Amino acid sequence: FWRHCCGRRGHCQVGHQEVGQEGRNRLMAVFFRRWVHMRNRSFIASFLCALAIFAVSAVVAFGTLDGATRGGGGMLGKPLGSSGESLFISILVRNTSVVLSLFAGVVSIGIIAMVGIASLGFLIGASTAAAANEGGLTMALWSVSGYAIVEILAYLLAATAGLLPVGTAVLTSGSLAEEKVVTRYFAPLRQSLVLLAVSLVLIVVGAGLEAAIIQSRNG
Repeated sequence: FWRHCCGRRGHCQVGHQEVGQEGRNRLMAVFFRRWVHMRNRSFIASFLCALAIFAVSAVVAFGTLDGATRGGGGMLGKPLGSSGESLFISILVRNTSVVLSLFAGVVSIGIIAMVGIASLGFLIGASTAAAANEGGLTMALWSVSGYAIVEILAYLLAATAGLLPVGTAVLTSGSLAEEKVVTRYFAPLRQSLVLLAVSLVLIVVGAGLEAAIIQSRNG
């Protein structure tokens, strides 16, 4: 029978092995595509969650304090040093500590990241309201736009990094149910570390811009 079908039994066995290997390769390719899709979906969901919490907190704080208090730009506009170097270092240390605290969501199932980004949104909303009451909303936003955009993006990415493990564990609970929860939770740790690194680079850039802008205003 084997000779009739394949000529030689060994040749037929090799054929079956090749088909089996091809099937395994296809299965691995499908699994990899699903894994990448889940990672991308987890990143987008975590980022949108951080953005929503930040935006809602900022809007609530701004709406509550708009017209009720005046002064200075708060955290984003507060000079922290006398010289250029000390000002840059002070801003860098302050903002780096914020980023690291948001990243701590990795070890707290995202709780620290959510609380941190909410507190940050409230602080920035309150600071913007205070500055707007003093010089107008347009002037308040323009005065910090040169560095605040970079810094806020860094905060959002750090919060995303802190939310990514729990987001991945939740979103993959159905399709990768055979994996343990702990395995799914820590699977995106490398991606979280990459986001943290990007956040820290943005923080350095933002601190340089903020120090330069504050110095130029102080003459």
